[in-house]
Amino acid sequence: MNYGTEKRSFTIGLISNGKVAQRAMERAILDVSLRDRIRNEKIRRRTKVTDITHPISKLKWQWAGQMIAEQMADGVEKCWSVDHEGTD
Repeated sequence: MNYGTEKRSFTIGLISNGKVAQRAMERAILDVSLRDRIRNEKIRRRTKVTDITHPISKLKWQWAGQMIAEQMADGVEKCWSVDHEGTD
């Protein structure tokens, strides 16, 4: 579910849709219907699955760190590759 989420901007609506989809998958795993009226907390305890927002936010921060590191590396290379001859 979290493939490619690093580069995507998330709104409250998209996060909500992800949570709903995850809950639906967990209910399908346990073969539980909405009509059974079992609370989400109880289902989470049974499946032992973490909320989708945690791994997504972790991946986004890792990706942002990689982008910053790449930009910094590019900047260092540009600084060292500048021809300093003729600057007196």
